[in-house]
Amino acid sequence: MTKKLSIKKVLSNQNKLTDVQLEIIKLQEKEKALQNEIAINFSSVLSNTDALCVPHDVLVGGILNIVKSYKENTPAIGEWQQAGATFLQGKKSSKKPKNQNSPHSKDNKTIASNTHHD
Repeated sequence: MTKKLSIKKVLSNQNKLTDVQLEIIKLQEKEKALQNEIAINFSSVLSNTDALCVPHDVLVGGILNIVKSYKENTPAIGEWQQAGATFLQGKKSSKKPKNQNSPHSKDNKTIASNTHHD
């Protein structure tokens, strides 16, 4: 015996489905906006660390190595994560004097040298 649904129930379910589909579209738009913001932030990090002076094939190779290391959860990830957190924390702090927050400060050079692996 099949269960009969009223037209009212069918329309209600259709409206719920439409609402969910609209919410998915809104969330996809938010996701795209966040991805764009991340790309802009990453571009800023590349510029602020003089990474754009590194030959592009070396830079891309390094990124590929990072992704592989991250997927394999290698021990280097913890060191890179700490260096990145320290760098980003320095960028968030607007209370520091300008010279300490510059890309050429001793702390940022130390961080950059700590993240350089042969």
